[in-house]
This record gives sequence, C-alpha cells and structure tokens, in this order.
Amino acid sequence: MLVWQPWGGGGGTGAAGAPDAPVRFLEVESEQPGVCPAPGEAADPLAPSRPAVPTGRGFTSDDREECVVVSTAPGLTVNRFERVTVFEDEAQEGWAVRVVFQDADAGKFAELTGTVTDRPPPTKALAIVQGENRLLAKVAVIGRITGGDAVIATRLGRNEARFLANVLGAE
Repeated sequence: MLVWQPWGGGGGTGAAGAPDAPVRFLEVESEQPGVCPAPGEAADPLAPSRPAVPTGRGFTSDDREECVVVSTAPGLTVNRFERVTVFEDEAQEGWAVRVVFQDADAGKFAELTGTVTDRPPPTKALAIVQGENRLLAKVAVIGRITGGDAVIATRLGRNEARFLANVLGAE
C-alpha cells in the first residue's frame, strides 16, 4: 500500500524544478562494495575482489557503501523532471522517491528500461548518477517501465528521501 505524504511549504505539491546538475540514467555493468578507486588509481592488491574501475565509469554512493561501474552505452540525461515526490511506502517499510519524466524523456526512459530488463543481476539495473562520480541510486529493473513515471528509490529514511528529492529538483 502506498501512502502519499508530500512535504514542504506551499502545499507540498511535489512540483519540480531543475536538479542541482543533470541526472543521468546509465546501464550498470558491475558493482563492488566501498568507494570506487579514483581515476588512474590501481586496484587494491589486498582486495582482489575490488578490480580497478575504468576512468569516468565508476560512481560511489553518498554513504560510501557501494561502487557501481556503468557501461559505455549513452543512457539518458535528464535536465528537468515534470514532478518529484516523496511518499511513505508501507509495503517496503520506508520512504520512497518517485519521478515523473517530461514527455521528451519518457519514451527514452521506457526504451532504456526495456534494454536492461532481461539481463542477469547486477546488469539488470540502472545507475542514477550526477556529476563525475556521484551515485544517487541504483534501480533494479524488473520490466519495461512505461507511462513516464518511476519509483527510483525505496526503503529510505524520511530525511534521505527528502534529500534525494531536493537534489532531483523538488520544490
């Protein structure tokens, strides 16, 4: 069961402005625990399970718990969402963030989700990234997502969800 609980002043409409910086949706190639090695940094010889990450393709989560390596496919760059909302998702026992794409991006997003749907984990996912190395979220894709909206993060704390929504341009 989804229980919508918008926040903020101005009635909590969930309307969106532009994100802090463009947001990219990229195909996941691999993942590993911890921080991605800096560009040009060699793999840790004491941790052979942490291979080197190709320059420009490694993204670290804000909590520094996960490094996601993306493919060289172009993905989708979003400069503005139609709407960004936060809601309490009782089924997932936490808070979630939903985005609604502008029409120009909705079809591209549907195509991108269709591309990764039939792949094995971890490649059956999209990395939602910002800037040169910031992983905002990683979304497992279980089917092509049409209709122009998607829940991009679940099981968050309320403040985490609000923070992510604000980064994505929620007003």
